[in-house]
Amino acid sequence: MRENPHVRALFSAILHDWDDEQRAALLRQAFGALRPGGTVLVTNHMIDPDRRGKASSLLVSLNMMLITPGGGGYTTEQCRSWLAAAGFVDTGAQPLGEFESLVTGRKPDDR
Repeated sequence: MRENPHVRALFSAILHDWDDEQRAALLRQAFGALRPGGTVLVTNHMIDPDRRGKASSLLVSLNMMLITPGGGGYTTEQCRSWLAAAGFVDTGAQPLGEFESLVTGRKPDDR
């Protein structure tokens, strides 16, 4: 059986539980665990940059701020910046239906 070198790491409704430093650390750990060419996928209720739209995502963010020590919502751009800081390239973001978003990044082939 051939091994797939392009393994993926999935963070689904996880990163909103943690503060920014812990989120960045988790994504760095994923970067270290993936082989070159591997992909990280982050799905969640992400908030709009102006924090005025997507009321359901704002409510999820408020809930996380109330029930976790450092959790809360974040934007797709914040997530992409954490991925880039961890070393991921080719980051992208797209909506997943009405409420959730998907942010992706790839571990470079030369690292």
